[in-house]
Amino acid sequence: PALVVESAGNLPASLAPILGREREIEEVQNLLAHSRALTLTGPGGTGKTRLALEIGRRIGPSFAGGAWFLDLSAIRDAELVLPSIAEMLEIELLPDRLAVDALQTAFGDTPAFMILDNLEQIDAVAPELTALQTAMPSLTLLMTSRSPVEVAGEWVYPVPQLALPDLDALPPPSVLIDNPAVQLFVTRAQRARADFQLIDGNARPVAEICHRLDGLPLAIEIAAARARMLPPAVILTRLGSSLRLLSRGDAGNARQQTLRDTIGWSYDLLEIPQRRAFREFAVFAGGASIEAAEAVLGDIEVEAEVIDLLEELVDQSLLMIE
Repeated sequence: PALVVESAGNLPASLAPILGREREIEEVQNLLAHSRALTLTGPGGTGKTRLALEIGRRIGPSFAGGAWFLDLSAIRDAELVLPSIAEMLEIELLPDRLAVDALQTAFGDTPAFMILDNLEQIDAVAPELTALQTAMPSLTLLMTSRSPVEVAGEWVYPVPQLALPDLDALPPPSVLIDNPAVQLFVTRAQRARADFQLIDGNARPVAEICHRLDGLPLAIEIAAARARMLPPAVILTRLGSSLRLLSRGDAGNARQQTLRDTIGWSYDLLEIPQRRAFREFAVFAGGASIEAAEAVLGDIEVEAEVIDLLEELVDQSLLMIE
């Protein structure tokens, strides 16, 4: 029984500073104080994994059974989830023993914290995780997914994009640098080019880049890496209407090599009616009302079906309600 409890977990020993997420960290920590299962949702590239790891780093030491992280992006079969958790914990699974029983034996009633990352592509994973919660009543799950996991007692926290500066009343660079999106751009740009600074000459292009990319952390990081070769004004111009500039060759996750890949991953998980609704809704450059969407999604005659499709796209973090 002490096999796992004696370990402190497997979170990275050191993490790069997280920028602009103090409010979200505080809110999620408060929710976890009252919940055993919480899912961070949001579009690809919004920083769900990084936020989960930071929360694990902060509250993990309070769990005697340790804080554990498991990336499940390569798994699509729900039956492989619990064996994968056991493998991460180096718990031997005998042929005649269920993974959930082995996990229960290893932890007993010892409080433990687990981050299960990238669950959106695993169909019907909720019963497996609910069984795990039942077997381990002192387990707290923090999950990341582009849609709710629907585990018993799950709370859902949509991770917002980073706050953006006011383009109509842009402050001087010394104040603008405190904006989370701008700060992320500058920090990542300095990794690519050590002498990069936010100055009067580039402050507005940097702010406009962040707006153009909707405060999406992944997109901002990829764009900022271009500062090695291009000034912000040129990066802004080259963004145009294409995603081609937003690519990088050093991403450890193949799904996030480019922003196009990130969007494509979500799109590929949709059913055919959802894909069609997503494509047709895309004619609205700045969003739309439900009534306008119903008019465009023409041949769907039953109103409830249109609303259901829109709700499913919201659940998949491909549409946002404002």
